[in-house]
Amino acid sequence: MSNIQSIAGSFAIVTKVTSGCCGEIVLPSGSEALYNGNVLTGEAIKSGAIKWFPEEHLKFKGRTARALDRLFQKHGFDMNGICLVPTSSLEDLQDEGNEIIARYFQDLDDLEQQYDSIVSTHASSQTSAVQDLIMQSKLPWADFRKRFHCYIPRPSIFNPMGVESEEAQNEVKSGLQDAALLDIVKNASQMRNAIIGREKVDARSIEPLKRLVEKCRSFGIINPAFKSIAEEFDKFSATLVPPLVADKVKNLSNYVTFLGSEDAIAAFIANRNSDNAAISIDDILGISNTPEIAIEVASPEVIVNSPTIATAETVDVIKESSVTTSEVVMSSPVVCEPVEQSSIQQTQVTTVSSPVTNFDFINENDWMSF
Repeated sequence: MSNIQSIAGSFAIVTKVTSGCCGEIVLPSGSEALYNGNVLTGEAIKSGAIKWFPEEHLKFKGRTARALDRLFQKHGFDMNGICLVPTSSLEDLQDEGNEIIARYFQDLDDLEQQYDSIVSTHASSQTSAVQDLIMQSKLPWADFRKRFHCYIPRPSIFNPMGVESEEAQNEVKSGLQDAALLDIVKNASQMRNAIIGREKVDARSIEPLKRLVEKCRSFGIINPAFKSIAEEFDKFSATLVPPLVADKVKNLSNYVTFLGSEDAIAAFIANRNSDNAAISIDDILGISNTPEIAIEVASPEVIVNSPTIATAETVDVIKESSVTTSEVVMSSPVVCEPVEQSSIQQTQVTTVSSPVTNFDFINENDWMSF
């Protein structure tokens, strides 16, 4: 595993700010909504509040927040509630993030010409008392727009150097490795239906896999074994030209199955960290390329070649087996399934961070300019 000094400064903590006017005001508390002695009823009255601006015109807020979450997931991974992105990916994240933010404010500005008519149309379908309150609650356009914020604050470098003891530093490194592993498994599990069990794979379906491979490569700073995982894909990636059938699908299926299993990746990493690392993904999955060794496999309905996934404990069994051995029986097969609750213990990490100074992200003082 990479030492703590090489990890420091290689990841940045990235966050987002997306907020905006909700288009409602809270009414006086009570069992009934009252205004000037009138009981307020209608579609605009909900949960003790009045919607003076219809929420269907504000869906871009949630859409933008989800888009930024996907962007962060594309380039980074979650560790105990914080998003870590390799510093080498920050420029790409910035460019793509700025496009998302620009669309947010474009969607907002598109409302300006319709703003008055939207509120008027919304009020016209309400009772007289509610209409009066909606028009009184309506903000001038300039004030309405000022309540919308969307930006990526300047990232801070993830710096575990503040963790002084060797034990604490090892916990940080283990926590990073576990979080990166879980991110790989989560992403691979989302690709299973598009690849595994198919006779032909759409070429577009492997683009997310290629992005995941590059994430694995960037995780090499945490542990070089992650880079080795990416290099296993490189061995057959040149063959992935349409049509994606037969052996191409088999290679893809086996690789995605491997990426979708915590046990398989852990076994691979354990081997790469050993003194005589030589095991391949096929070995991990129990796919024998030598006729002298027969590997017991899982049910053929599971995936192409029905690979049995080895655990870290079974790696040595495979490596030390003599070519004269007639059969190697693996431990209970582990079939790749979408992860619901990880068996990997999450590590609480105390970090020291410092601002990234060489990236032109919008900072907290800049959003007013939009």
